[in-house]
Amino acid sequence: MTAQKWLKVQGFFDKEQIGLDQKMVFFNQTKMDKIECIRNEKCTHFIDDLPEFLTETNFSENVDRILFDPKRFYSSTDNMKHLFAWDEILEYFKRSIKQ
Repeated sequence: MTAQKWLKVQGFFDKEQIGLDQKMVFFNQTKMDKIECIRNEKCTHFIDDLPEFLTETNFSENVDRILFDPKRFYSSTDNMKHLFAWDEILEYFKRSIKQ
């Protein structure tokens, strides 16, 4: 999977970087599949590029929602972290894990 390979190159699975377990990264095609996966896996964080998905009424409330918006299409909202580049996401996770 290309996205999984990209995450590896970016250091998401590197123990010296974020150290995320590859088995804990999921890719789903539909909204309902995503919502079900988030709930079933008890995800703590979720990254998406669509604010309307992150504000979906069925979305789990105990999840840190991260809006990935590299082209700055959307305005900031209070109920999600708004990040514009993968290096910002990487830094966000590094800080979150160290706490």
